[in-house]
Amino acid sequence: MNATHALPTVVSRNGALIPPQAATVSVLGNTLYGAYGVYESIQLWNGCIFHLADHLERLAHSA
Repeated sequence: MNATHALPTVVSRNGALIPPQAATVSVLGNTLYGAYGVYESIQLWNGCIFHLADHLERLAHSA
């Protein structure tokens, strides 16, 4: 991450917005141990998700 981008003040977990420090994952849970999970990063421009359709398509094919 370069100096022009601020770190997020909230993240989404199970549909709820929470502080990044509260977004924890157990190292013994299925997400890491069993390799379950999908990761996609998005960027907002003026409050809108940049290339939303592309992100949703990647998620649908990854899940």
